[in-house]
Amino acid sequence: MKELLPFRPPELQNYLDACWVEGYFNEDEVTQISNMYDAGDKKGAEVTGNEALEPDFRKSTVAFVEPGEEEFQNIMLKLAQLTTQINQQRYHFDLMGFYESIQIAEYGKGDFFDWHADFGNGSTSNRKLSLSVQLSDPEEYKGGNLQFMAHKKGVDAPRTKGTVIIFPSFVLHQVTPIISGKRRSMVGWVSGVPFR
Repeated sequence: MKELLPFRPPELQNYLDACWVEGYFNEDEVTQISNMYDAGDKKGAEVTGNEALEPDFRKSTVAFVEPGEEEFQNIMLKLAQLTTQINQQRYHFDLMGFYESIQIAEYGKGDFFDWHADFGNGSTSNRKLSLSVQLSDPEEYKGGNLQFMAHKKGVDAPRTKGTVIIFPSFVLHQVTPIISGKRRSMVGWVSGVPFR
């Protein structure tokens, strides 16, 4: 595989380590992923915690794909190769692989995902790296920026279709509210032994 040098913006370098490879998946591959959303069982992804504190945390629609599904193998292999390479270059985490369902999400007008980390208690305690793949053209929607928290401000990830964004699962991030149009993305998590 060709050696890739993922981009990491200067404003993130002193606070966290998120990086991305723009246009990693081509148009046909993006269409293949998006078609799996269309064919899947869609569910609302509203998440509520303590209603007095967090009445609205997330609003979107999601479909799940198992990493081992045959028609998804070429996508997962390509994603695993990139993840392995970037982990060797940057993170040096002890990784085991994709053990959770892959999530394909669609955000419509007013949809969002507030500040959160993908790492937590229970099954999420094994998450080491989070990956997000942009499936929509930037012109198809307004708002809906994937942002990372850096020194009390959000830093936008690129919106280029086919871009893969990789970051440690404990990093705070959000998807800002969609103003118009629709945004699709694919999200996955690479697991490993718990941090110690």
